[in-house]
Amino acid sequence: MSITTFSEETPTATVLSCLSIPSGTGTREADYMRTSLEFRRNPMGTYVDPQQMMAAHKAGATGAELHRRATAGAFPPAHPMNPQVLL
Repeated sequence: MSITTFSEETPTATVLSCLSIPSGTGTREADYMRTSLEFRRNPMGTYVDPQQMMAAHKAGATGAELHRRATAGAFPPAHPMNPQVLL
């Protein structure tokens, strides 16, 4: 299962968000979010450094490989993330 979301605030205080649901319909992903113990344990997912992920993608990593590596902690952010102050 791979749902990827990035949100970032620009210097002009505009919040940009990108959501990727690869299967196209979202039905399988919605079922996963409703029923998965893994999702229930960690609904925020793994925080990553987008620049590191982009570099890996440019180096040839597939979407599945990026997801596996990100989930394993291969692209850690430079600073600890606090979901209460992300935006």
